[in-house]
Amino acid sequence: MNARYRRSLLRQAIFTSIICIAAAISLVPWQVYADEPASSESQASNVTISFVDQDGSTFTSYTAHVGDALEIPQHPERAGYVFTGWKPAPPAQVSQSARFTATWAPVGLTEINGSYRYVDASGTPQGGWQMIDGSWYLFDSKGWALSGWQQVRGWWYLCDNTGKLATGLTQDPKGYWYYFNVPGGWMESGWKMIDGSWHYFTPGGWAVSGWQSVNGWWYLCDNTGKVSTGLTQDPKGYWYCFNSPGGWMETGWQMIDGAWYYFTSGGWAVPGWHQVNGWWYLCDDTGKLTTGHAKSPAGYWYYFNVPGGWMETGWKDVDGSPRYFASDGHRLSGMQKIDGSMYSFDDAGVPRLGLHSTPKGKVYGLERGRLATGLTKTPEGKTYYFNTQGIMQTGYIRTGGKLYLFNASGELDTVEDESHDITRGIDVSQFNGSIDWNKVKRESDVSWAFVRAGGRYGGPGTLFEDRMFTKNMQGSAAAHIPVGVYFFSQAITEAEAREEADYVCRKLGSYTHVALPVAIDVEITPGCRQNLVGKDRLTQVIKAFCDRVASWGYKPMIYMNTNEATNRIYYNELSSYEFWIAQYGPLNTFKHPYRIWQFTSDARVPGVDGRVDMNYYYHKLLP
Repeated sequence: MNARYRRSLLRQAIFTSIICIAAAISLVPWQVYADEPASSESQASNVTISFVDQDGSTFTSYTAHVGDALEIPQHPERAGYVFTGWKPAPPAQVSQSARFTATWAPVGLTEINGSYRYVDASGTPQGGWQMIDGSWYLFDSKGWALSGWQQVRGWWYLCDNTGKLATGLTQDPKGYWYYFNVPGGWMESGWKMIDGSWHYFTPGGWAVSGWQSVNGWWYLCDNTGKVSTGLTQDPKGYWYCFNSPGGWMETGWQMIDGAWYYFTSGGWAVPGWHQVNGWWYLCDDTGKLTTGHAKSPAGYWYYFNVPGGWMETGWKDVDGSPRYFASDGHRLSGMQKIDGSMYSFDDAGVPRLGLHSTPKGKVYGLERGRLATGLTKTPEGKTYYFNTQGIMQTGYIRTGGKLYLFNASGELDTVEDESHDITRGIDVSQFNGSIDWNKVKRESDVSWAFVRAGGRYGGPGTLFEDRMFTKNMQGSAAAHIPVGVYFFSQAITEAEAREEADYVCRKLGSYTHVALPVAIDVEITPGCRQNLVGKDRLTQVIKAFCDRVASWGYKPMIYMNTNEATNRIYYNELSSYEFWIAQYGPLNTFKHPYRIWQFTSDARVPGVDGRVDMNYYYHKLLP
């Protein structure tokens, strides 16, 4: 007990003694505890002695005689406190009525006027380290709690206002997060595993949020120092993948929750298309690879490997239906050419089967939507004809040595053996060179020929004779091949047309094998003189040529291709003349009657070097 404390007790004892003496001398009434005023000598010798607690409750009370020895009871027990004596101090003998109050001192950690103090079981304040209820506390030498940051033997501690040391993850009064050893309480730094997650604390002990580079690895921490793991979006909105549970940033391919993700060398996910090792991938905002049948941001459909995610091409089964994905990956729809064959798909890429309409015409879808071509008999028992593009055709079709007629619905109407009514012939000019007509007659099925007599140049429009005209006429006559003659016209007036007709017919007088018509060859090409005249004028020019030929006693004919014969003339005004129609392929779509069909310019005939035009002559007008 220090000197100041002893002097305080001495002053308190002196003061108490003075009060007691004054009370005895003045005989203050409250000091007497007799139930009734003393009325006799015997009564005056009886006094009341009481021992009470601080709250006024009585421990014991009894009547005694002055001069008796004072009986002091056993002090009571009070939880959390230690008994420190009676006030006033009991005398040895009873001298008067008296009341004695028990005094206590708190034990353990106690709040005193807003501050905390620690007292041991003997009532003595204790300083330094104290273990209270399993936690460490720190007190000064007088037992008062230390609060805030405290440095002890080089280690830092954080105490609350009771002196209790912070442990584990703790936020200090300034809002910074720290980690304190459990249960020791000293501040720690570096990597710490807290509740199954890694946290990082700087050498100064505090947690730093955001991106941190530690030993060459990048980490993303929250304000408690906890490192992000798995798929995480940083404060700027970019997505990253962090190792679980290590927390370091990962790059490249990562498997997250059963799905593949791709992250750049910088760690962030970039949405959209990526080419990796020659393969294309499509990622969402988080870097997750698209798999299966999916639509790109641009609105095109693709197919991505499951679960690999790379873009696939070719045929793929999607929802039970085959779909086709082109070499650039997008799903095909509409009419498409695949490996040399035409296919038909709906807008969802599903193959269209059976007879159906398309913008180009009717088609018939077979397996996987492959379009039928040529002569086709359907499972429904109907026969159609489809061109090489798969489009249904109507009218007359020559194929396989037979002539087929398909009605307006495309269904087969009649079939004729064309060998009875059709003969084959060629048309030639100086561009075919020297022809061995005897070989043509002997080694081919050519029954007749048309020989070009000449033509009209563009520009001034002078007439010219075909350089091989005479030789071809003589050769065909010697081989007994009947011929017709044609003239390459560029007449733009009726007078010029008659001039051309006269020019041709004058040359035919000496030839007796001209059994076929004399034709006007109308071919309207860029730069052609006739390209400058209108539909009405061209019709009148052709009519003038034909009428002039007829006046010479020859049968006139008009040579044009299907398009020009349909759109550049008024057919009804020329319908009394026979037509020679050029349209290459197996189908002639000219809607009006025609006598001859030039169906190819690529025929090969013995006796003719190179390619030559081949024609069919229909002895019964078609269509």
